[in-house]
Amino acid sequence: RFPMRNGLNRGAIVLLVLVTAVAISVFVGCSSNETDKTETATTETQETMAEATETATAVDFAAYANPKEGVCPACGMKVNAEHIKVAKIDDKEYACCSAGCVAMIIEDPDKYLAADASETTGHEGHNH
Repeated sequence: RFPMRNGLNRGAIVLLVLVTAVAISVFVGCSSNETDKTETATTETQETMAEATETATAVDFAAYANPKEGVCPACGMKVNAEHIKVAKIDDKEYACCSAGCVAMIIEDPDKYLAADASETTGHEGHNH
């Protein structure tokens, strides 16, 4: 038998053990509820991202003044609808594939935006 010190008796110890057990079970129960909430939030976020991607891929390239619809005027690369960069020249907007291409067009718009701009310089000199 264990000696009782400081006036603690078996009833107090049993009560302490029960309170601790209840506290642990409540904590474990709350943790599983938080996990369920997190899983639901993650699923909702994934669904929202999927919807945003569908919207982004449905870009109306005809709204841009590119010489070739959906093609970057600076390098000739197909413009990714999710990552369009826009160059504004003379109140017209041009869909570009990268910020580097936007800079090239702004620097020399005549070179890239001429009506017969069928040839482009390619990917040299910039990163995507």
